[in-house]
Amino acid sequence: MWDALLALGAAAVGVVVGLRGNIWLRRKTRHALARAVDFEYRQAVLGRNESLSGTYRGFQVRMRFPRGEPRADFELHPVAAGIFLFPNATGTPGGGAPDAFVSGDPAFDDAIVARGNATTLLALLDADARESLAMHARDQHIHVEDGLFRARLAHPIDSVPRLTAALEALTTIASHLVPVGTAAARLRERATKDPRAEVRRAALEALATSMPDSAEARAAALAAVVDPEPSVVLAAARMLRADGLESLVALARNELVPVEVRIDAFESARTRMPKPESTQFAATVLKALRPGVRAHALRALAAEGALDQLPAIRARVLPSGGDAEEDTAAAEALGMLAHEENEPALLLLLRRDAPAVRLAAIRSLGVSGSASAVEALHAAGRDSRELANACEQAIAAIHARLSGAAPGQLAMANATDARGDLSVSTATSGAVALAPGTRERN
Repeated sequence: MWDALLALGAAAVGVVVGLRGNIWLRRKTRHALARAVDFEYRQAVLGRNESLSGTYRGFQVRMRFPRGEPRADFELHPVAAGIFLFPNATGTPGGGAPDAFVSGDPAFDDAIVARGNATTLLALLDADARESLAMHARDQHIHVEDGLFRARLAHPIDSVPRLTAALEALTTIASHLVPVGTAAARLRERATKDPRAEVRRAALEALATSMPDSAEARAAALAAVVDPEPSVVLAAARMLRADGLESLVALARNELVPVEVRIDAFESARTRMPKPESTQFAATVLKALRPGVRAHALRALAAEGALDQLPAIRARVLPSGGDAEEDTAAAEALGMLAHEENEPALLLLLRRDAPAVRLAAIRSLGVSGSASAVEALHAAGRDSRELANACEQAIAAIHARLSGAAPGQLAMANATDARGDLSVSTATSGAVALAPGTRERN
């Protein structure tokens, strides 16, 4: 019984403290708040929560003060419709949700999960909005739900100055979420002035996708071709089509630009050039220092049938070995640009360690190899079933291509039968060189 009375007494004390904590609301808040921030108010008490509603800085504002708790909940509207923002509890960009919007600003993406139309979000969330939301999302529990801005303040609200400061801060944040001007104009602003390169690039891509023929899209692209970030320049140059060719060529040739950007610039530039100019451009890029870029140049020359570039392509095959991607591209190019002088380079590639390089060399030897390559192909086929199959096909292709060859003149034994280990036609008409240990039959 005494325990029950003590518990009841403790609860009563808690209620009294809570009422005292909020009693200033009933006595002072309306007039003081109106004087402090020009808050046009109307007040209502709903159940256990005291509320204060009114208009401030163009927002309809409702503040609720739970009795017995020194805190306040705020609701402001209207803000942008169709977007949803809430604290990111996971700490991973987008909260790990596949449909979440990722802005490219790590501070914002780690603090906020955003959903809605990506173009709308990108146009709306400028650097100030992202910074404010990221700063206040966790400690003030900010939520934005389709036109309604909610916040629950974690720190005590126990005086008019604290209440007015909170109201001012939250309306400032909410003001960033009210669309001003057209989406195209806001995206142009992001593309040219945002401090984050990822956001600038994303804004350009949004303009190119959503409104490619708008004046804002072209103006943004023209401004962004001198951006210090190469990936932004790449996006801008692509938007400008033929007018961006010079920038694309400069990116592809610049050894200081990241390889991925150079490759994309190279491929984009080629599509804007006539064939002779494209071939010369690829030959120039073949001299690049980065093997990844050279590999794309090799494939481009092969696709364009640039036989006059074969000496340069063969020169890329080094006896000491090189980059696997570049060696694979060289082997493929030497097969597409078939020539009898390609065989020494292909035989070098056949001895590389990378299976992809060896497989490409085997296939290309089938296109342009001579009978002299058969023995090397036979040896290469012993390393794996895949290589053995490719070697059989290459030897058959050499056989079919040799003038006057008849079935059986060139053959490679299968893995379980040594007969016909290697048979090559001799200079004597009708004669063959038999495999070791095989008797000649009359």
